[in-house]
Amino acid sequence: MSNDLILSIIMVSLAYFGILVSRKNMIFFLVQIELVYNGILVVFITGGSAAHSEMSIIYFLIIIALVAAESVVGLVLTITYFKAGKNINLVNLTSLYG
Repeated sequence: MSNDLILSIIMVSLAYFGILVSRKNMIFFLVQIELVYNGILVVFITGGSAAHSEMSIIYFLIIIALVAAESVVGLVLTITYFKAGKNINLVNLTSLYG
């Protein structure tokens, strides 16, 4: 169990470091947010397996589906903004209206 928690801490800390370092690239920013979610879900699954709970697997699948949907929405917004002829740097991203 402690190895899983160490893995989760490493994943989340690397993701936070990546968010702080790369504030310009939106695609990399979305990947780092996914890494944070995956690190949190590793803790969730570890706790559920330690408690011998089958409901943790169901909650895990629901959360994975929600995270995937959020990722798709972020990617669609990024692609739409890029197709409009604008740069996808987060520094230049100040508004999303037409």
